[in-house]
Amino acid sequence: MAVKSKQISYLQEEKNMSDAWKGVSRARKCPICQHEDWCGYWTPEDYGGELICCQRDKEKCNMIGSDGQEYVFIGSAKGSGSSIYEERTQYELLRKKKTGMNYSHISKPQKRELKPVDQIVPKNNENCSSIYTYMQNLLILDPAHKAYLHSQGWTDELIEKHHIVSFPEEDSLRVKYHNRYRTRNITRVRLADLILQKFGSNSLEGIPGAYLKGEQWTFAGPSGLVFPMYDLDGNTFRLRIRKDFSDIDATVITSGQDRFYYAEGKKYFISMKGVYFVTPGGEKEFLPQKGKYRTLASYYQDSQAATRGILANIYKKGCAAANQCSFYGLPFAKTSSLWYITEGEPKGLFASNALSTPVVTLPGVNSYSLILDDGVLSQMKELGMKMVVVAFDADKLHNERVLSCEKSLADGLKTAGIPVVIANWKEENGKGIDDLLASGGAPQYCIY
Repeated sequence: MAVKSKQISYLQEEKNMSDAWKGVSRARKCPICQHEDWCGYWTPEDYGGELICCQRDKEKCNMIGSDGQEYVFIGSAKGSGSSIYEERTQYELLRKKKTGMNYSHISKPQKRELKPVDQIVPKNNENCSSIYTYMQNLLILDPAHKAYLHSQGWTDELIEKHHIVSFPEEDSLRVKYHNRYRTRNITRVRLADLILQKFGSNSLEGIPGAYLKGEQWTFAGPSGLVFPMYDLDGNTFRLRIRKDFSDIDATVITSGQDRFYYAEGKKYFISMKGVYFVTPGGEKEFLPQKGKYRTLASYYQDSQAATRGILANIYKKGCAAANQCSFYGLPFAKTSSLWYITEGEPKGLFASNALSTPVVTLPGVNSYSLILDDGVLSQMKELGMKMVVVAFDADKLHNERVLSCEKSLADGLKTAGIPVVIANWKEENGKGIDDLLASGGAPQYCIY
């Protein structure tokens, strides 16, 4: 099997050129094999999108990546034998535009079924809500995180209303660097211990994010800001973390408002936008990253077990969180039959408060089908929803993937008999609807 020769020759000739090829890293691992070396991402000339080259893949079939996205297996590169993958939404979009590769000559092997071993099923939403609400009460909001929220237009009242708190860095980092720059929060092990004391010795099994490290319960996940995810009954059924990029295995120095560390002879700055260094020309160059948000979970597929046909979790007694919608401002459903849909939990929290209307959020625009589930739409209608405003980010004007997902969602809602309105605004007034509202702006509305 071989991918189109033009693209393969391009890969072989340009692999070492940073403009075309970017190797995987700790910040952005390979979504196929989950490793942080050897594999890479590259953008073939005149192709219009990014492809993944996995050097360890043995499945060679369509699959769900470690980032939760679906990837289409394109074929094996001539010579190296590495597997070429493309994210599903991009794959379909480029084929529609007829700029994609010709895949007709590539045979698609059937996906190998893995045998599940020791898979932990998440507890029901009510149980999770009890644990997560208590967690929020045990954690504090670090001053730096509070200052960030204030800069985004959040008031203390809104912060307190939804119990926005900080999630601490891994305990090993705090011990290694003597907590000199780490959070003021309790450790993750202490957090788990207090929960066990209150709810019982088995209370953390089945709670996404919790797992056994040795014989001691603790939590996985990145450090950052914690936002509650509400279901249609108002339960805090999951927690969403806005990463602060402080999980750095290095000595971090604080000087004024700057936080930085040194590595490989460079000075790296830590910010809420990511980790970056300053080029000789004075430009900020950010390290690769795969998104700013993560749902608190304790699941990561064991790639070594997969080669033996076994589906296993590297986190003992841990469990997955799964992509799900969140529902904010549900009390407003009593007075508003107009509901908004956007992407990102903080946007939903902020917008529902600013607009006094229910807001449904997606974990990502690619997840729009979650809302089109008959059960979800039925419950929304039962709560009084009669019309929907789709308010995706303003970058849809130049991000075709966002625009494509917006159209697919709107089409699906109309097919379900729900009137749809599209919210638009200039990107200079804010990327997300929360940015727009925080600046005092308002969307323009267009009936779909």
